[in-house]
Parts: sequence; C-alpha cells; structure tokens
Amino acid sequence: MLPICYNYFMKNFSDKNQDQWFKIEEKSAGKKRLKITLWFYNHFGINAVQIIAFFVGFITFMCDKNLRRYSKQYFSALYGFTKNKKYKPTNLNALKNVLSYAGSLADKINVFAGNFNPKKIIFADKNAE
Repeated sequence: MLPICYNYFMKNFSDKNQDQWFKIEEKSAGKKRLKITLWFYNHFGINAVQIIAFFVGFITFMCDKNLRRYSKQYFSALYGFTKNKKYKPTNLNALKNVLSYAGSLADKINVFAGNFNPKKIIFADKNAE
C-alpha cells in the first residue's frame, strides 16, 4: 500500500516549481516561546493555553498563504487516495487540520508539566490496558 501511496504523491506533486507539502520541515517554536507558554500554563492553566493556541493557529491560518496551500495539497492527496468526501481539500478541512495541531501543542504542555491523568484515556478494547 505504501508504494501506491508514494507513487500517487509523486505523480500529483512532482512539479519542480511546486513545493511539496511532505518535504517541508516542521519549525520549532524555540525556547523563548516555550518558556512563555509554560509561564502562561503555570499562572492561568491549560484553558488559557488552549485559547491562545486556538487564536495563534487561526491567525496563522488566515495570514499564511503557504500553510493553507500545503494543507490543501495534503487533503488533495488524501482525497485522491481514499475518495472519501470528508477529506476533500476545502478551507474548512485545512483550518481543522491547523487547529488540531495547535490543540496538540497545548496538550503536550499539559502532559510535560505532569498534570495529565492517564485514567482519562479511553481504549476501544478494554483488554488493551
């Protein structure tokens, strides 16, 4: 299945003038931003960090043309491979993708701060615990 997926990506996104979404490296937030985020977390809690992450993700999505384009390319490839209508390359799906990533960063701060209760994890199979 992986070679089929790779071939599909290469066929649809191999234009030399077009950036390929899967080759873009993730950029780190940096120590200063992480320290500020941790300070907000320590003083205002996880809800404040989640709200900030939402607005940062939303504003970044609205202002960064490349982010929208790469997210749509991702969904184009996903939709082309699965033909599932819920993966169509729409602005709403691209925004959901970005906000999901922003929310995951807030969750990581919560976990690394040691304030996550593992009992909140719900397994589909009760024997998986």
